[in-house]
Amino acid sequence: MPTSLHPRAPAPEPAIAFEHVSLAFDGTTVLRDVTFALPEGDTAILIGPSGSGKSLLLKLTLGLLQPDAGAIFVHGRRIDRLSERELVAVRDEIGMLFQEGALFDSLTVGENVGFKLADQARLAPDRIRARVEEVLGFIGLEPYIDRLPSELSGGQRRRVAIARAVAARPRVLLFDDPTAGLDPITAKSVDAEIIKLRDLQHVSALVVTHQLQDAFYIATHEAAVTNGRFVIRPRADQAASRAHVLLLRDGAIGFDGPVAALLDSRDPYVRTYLTGWVPPLSLHASAGVA
Repeated sequence: MPTSLHPRAPAPEPAIAFEHVSLAFDGTTVLRDVTFALPEGDTAILIGPSGSGKSLLLKLTLGLLQPDAGAIFVHGRRIDRLSERELVAVRDEIGMLFQEGALFDSLTVGENVGFKLADQARLAPDRIRARVEEVLGFIGLEPYIDRLPSELSGGQRRRVAIARAVAARPRVLLFDDPTAGLDPITAKSVDAEIIKLRDLQHVSALVVTHQLQDAFYIATHEAAVTNGRFVIRPRADQAASRAHVLLLRDGAIGFDGPVAALLDSRDPYVRTYLTGWVPPLSLHASAGVA
């Protein structure tokens, strides 16, 4: 059989991959046979009812918990068998945004953002300052560099937490309910930062959220630079979206695919979960929504 003169390059390793992962506490199974992959540079949006195990997937990705069965990979490296010392190098590639942001109240915005750089990277102060100014500029908060978190709004604090998570240039970001407790307009500003990181910085992200409006916004919008300014706009070609939705159901993945396919699903559980949600008008036709 003839072979191609130009063999296709092998597909890159997923940023995160779970293969048949199960986890139980005190004999109660909370995750069962979870399998999914997050392609490099994409966003996976994890939704599902409270208590379904969404945040546990983040802890497993960080190696804070070990599965009872299955395998977990970060950039092709199996992490569920690593020692705590070996996990340090893996965690250096991952940025984490905790619920509520978890900023240090006694540190300025700049000190919060540069905390990991000062604590782990051991960079010179001028280089830390330059990087802090860069990431704060990216999220539009550079003028607030010397303020305390108490002087910021809720949305600004959450955006500073994102800046802190990306300051060390992680290849993967984990978001644990990043818009919890925020009003819709402020939440959209946080969603915009997640979109910008994906489309302009090519950072892979796993986003846990209880907010369907945020999940749909992240999945259906894109970031661009127009006349030197950041712009968030609806994606014209939804099929080209670099985001997909994972719906966790009873500890297992009940759906894995693009937003349009989720809306078009006739699975009774999916339909029940989406009851009362009105998707963006631009998706109605593509998803077959009446």
